[in-house]
Amino acid sequence: MVMRTTRESPVSSPTTLHDLPDKLLELILLRITSPLWLVRAAATCRRWRRVVANPNFLRHIARPPHLVAGHYHCRYHSKHHPNRLAFVPSPTAALGANTRRFSLEYLPGGSSSWELIDSHSSLLLLAKASSAHRRRSFPDLVVCEPVTRRFKLIPRMEEMKHQHCLGVFLHDHDYPTTMDARACSSMSTYRVICVVYIECNGVSNGLGAVRACVFDPNRSTRRSTWNQRPHATRWYMVKPSRAMARCGVHLRGTDSVRFLGHAARAWFWSITDDDTLLVLDEGTAEFEILRLPDCIRGSELQVVVDGDGDPYNGKLCVICLDRGNDLRVFATWRRGHGNGEWVLEKSLRLAAATAGLAGYKEGYFSNGAAAKVVMANTGAVTFTPVEETWMFSVDLKTMEVAHWKGVMSVAYPCELPWLPTLRACVAHCKRQGRGRCSHICICVDA
Repeated sequence: MVMRTTRESPVSSPTTLHDLPDKLLELILLRITSPLWLVRAAATCRRWRRVVANPNFLRHIARPPHLVAGHYHCRYHSKHHPNRLAFVPSPTAALGANTRRFSLEYLPGGSSSWELIDSHSSLLLLAKASSAHRRRSFPDLVVCEPVTRRFKLIPRMEEMKHQHCLGVFLHDHDYPTTMDARACSSMSTYRVICVVYIECNGVSNGLGAVRACVFDPNRSTRRSTWNQRPHATRWYMVKPSRAMARCGVHLRGTDSVRFLGHAARAWFWSITDDDTLLVLDEGTAEFEILRLPDCIRGSELQVVVDGDGDPYNGKLCVICLDRGNDLRVFATWRRGHGNGEWVLEKSLRLAAATAGLAGYKEGYFSNGAAAKVVMANTGAVTFTPVEETWMFSVDLKTMEVAHWKGVMSVAYPCELPWLPTLRACVAHCKRQGRGRCSHICICVDA
């Protein structure tokens, strides 16, 4: 009888993720839908970081929905106390202890040397803190991205340094279709737009005009500019369009215009004793005039917000208050839809609607003065009577009122940057000294 002997096969080791080829690992990581999760995936090991940080991998990622990390609140106090800036994380961001990354102390002179005036995407725009008599002049600016701790100092436009500034805004170019543009960071695609009032020399009654000055660090020349030397500071002045030149709109001093807000990808100002709105398009940085209908004339324009919460559909809502504090909401299409008609969507008598709220006093709406807007967004508007000691909010969808107990402040949203900055640390953390980093490392040499 012949005995057969068999050699036992060696025991194979279990298969892990490290055994996957790079191509298959890329397909798995491409399924990640959150930029925060993608950064944490890059922090797993050096191989994952190498795959995620590869430019070819990043170009194939579809941009996820904008994730708001939180809001910077500018809380206003008395004249003798400086404004306080506080970051409040969003509940959906799941930042945890990493909120310290949103501190602005890394800016030159610290955060107390700057005043937050606008935000867009993951960027903030701040102006140099100055005394009250210079606050309305052309300011020194800085653009920063809190998560990556990058910033760019923007000197003022010397030709306009003595002109009155009506507003400074931050705009980010949006390239949603090209793959190469997806890999561009916000710090390389922003523009700063400063609206200045220029008084006409030799003209009585203080007549003047408005002009848009644009700081674009990525363009050396523009055909539609007056300044032919933009290579020095990247500032240039936009020529008025032919339609604006034909209108011949002139302002009687800076007090004749009042800023209403941002909606439908444009900024809006109301002109005193006129039936028009001054509109600045954020894409072209050109002005246009929007005529108001008879039904709105005589009302106190308060604020302009996006219609339906989508700035790209071109719908905007104008919120007005009559002398009797009757709230009315009108809607129209700025361009591309309908025939430009204004429609009264909703109305509300503030005196009757707020009578049952806590803290209400009967004399709040009896003096004939219109209430003031504290803050506004697409969903709600917060008002205060003239005394500014009691505030209430109005839901623009349901027109329900509620007593508002918050602090009088202005909130600026800040999103997580896209594409995310990958600084995943796989060595011992030198800053914390507590083992390996599990999230985004803030070590200097990470």
